[in-house]
Amino acid sequence: MSDKGSVRIWLLVVLAVALGGVGYYLYSLSRSGNAKEEAAVEVVAVEKPKTQTETTVEREAQGKKEGESSISEKKGPLSREEARHIVKGKIGNELLSAIEPGLPPGQGEQYCKKMEEYVVDYFKYLDENKQTDSGSKKIDSFDHFKQILKDLEKRPPIPAGEGSSPTVMIANIFYFSRALDRKDIELIRKIIGSDKDTVEINMDMFFRWLMLDGHCLDSKGFRPSFDALYKYAGFFLNTTGGRAYMFRRSTPIRLLTTYYSLLIIHKADRLGLNRYGMDILPFIKSAKQDIGLYPDFEFQNEYMNNLLSMEKYYLKRR
Repeated sequence: MSDKGSVRIWLLVVLAVALGGVGYYLYSLSRSGNAKEEAAVEVVAVEKPKTQTETTVEREAQGKKEGESSISEKKGPLSREEARHIVKGKIGNELLSAIEPGLPPGQGEQYCKKMEEYVVDYFKYLDENKQTDSGSKKIDSFDHFKQILKDLEKRPPIPAGEGSSPTVMIANIFYFSRALDRKDIELIRKIIGSDKDTVEINMDMFFRWLMLDGHCLDSKGFRPSFDALYKYAGFFLNTTGGRAYMFRRSTPIRLLTTYYSLLIIHKADRLGLNRYGMDILPFIKSAKQDIGLYPDFEFQNEYMNNLLSMEKYYLKRR
């Protein structure tokens, strides 16, 4: 056989093999497509349509599960409305004023009990949401807070006199770092930042509870005296260290602490207990401006009305 004949035969063989491979590939694709269609048909045939009853039951179960998850995530001491009714009290249809905090008429014992329960529940809520290392000792937030209050009352700051005594100014600048340890400061930060959505009602709760001294029995034995509250209010308003500490806090915490400090010193003025002679009228004017420009307070009108009332009180006495 000639060389040309041999070449032609080899070309025919290679071409035949190539065509056979392409044909087999196309055939396999066709089989694969048919198999997928058959599988889809089988799945549709096996899966029975759900009845309306089955669908409703599944939806209710899913809704219940989501509801339980939502409640566990948002669980707090009390809802905002419940807290509002307990904390603020009522005289007829009017809320109990923060300028004259005390007991709603006819609700004395009940109000004292509810306020105390609210404080205790708040710390239970903190403990339930506290993340601790498995090897660390769990500390009860309520007991820890009681100890902090006792320690702070033993060593109160000096709320005035920095201008004539550099020693007082230095002591106030480093006050919290000397009066509290790291764990104490961590708990205070946790309280301050525990729930931004309820910070207003929580701070109102603490203020009104603190101001119940003389109205309610302190069954837990840790409500500080009014004299201690007066000194700390003056510290936050009237000292370099107190103001520096406040400006390191968030805007709502700073404004609300200023507001409640003003209420405490205003009460001391009316009771003749402002023994350091602190003049809070300039602080009232600046607080009125700052709170009036802060749009996110739920009780902004209440704050503004109380600040205006205090401002009129002092202007009349000038």
